Amino acid sequence: PARTERRAIEPHLLTGEITSGDSHHNIHGLKQLEIYLAEDISMIMPYIHELVKAITLQVHLSFTSLDTESQTFVKLCKHLMNCLVQLFSKREIAAEVTEDCLHQLLKELLLRLLDKDLQQWETGTQLTRALNILMIRILDNTRRDVAFR
Repeated sequence: PARTERRAIEPHLLTGEITSGDSHHNIHGLKQLEIYLAEDISMIMPYIHELVKAITLQVHLSFTSLDTESQTFVKLCKHLMNCLVQLFSKREIAAEVTEDCLHQLLKELLLRLLDKDLQQWETGTQLTRALNILMIRILDNTRRDVAFR
């Protein structure tokens, strides 16, 4: 069967797509966010707080409830990490993330890095590397007073 092309998602609807209960919708929402991050960040700036919270929630749900060996999990994690790295590679976006939102994200990422089972997964080494790169981007580009508090 031919693949149907999905329509673009308006920035204010991305949060719902990223946190929906369907992994395919999650991935589609993350792909759309990647496009906004590459082409026009001004469109998503008003929604940064909600987007980071949605991605943080999805990281938690993905790592704790999905089959870590499935291709869907691998694809979803790839897009989650890519979106976060892109978000926190842009200083103007990273500086807008609130302390509470950043605290929740850092807590979730540190829990993933400390997970002893992560290295046992087929993609564990890649995920660990991506998480480490992300942590560096966060610490480099967020407001220092917020990040280290």
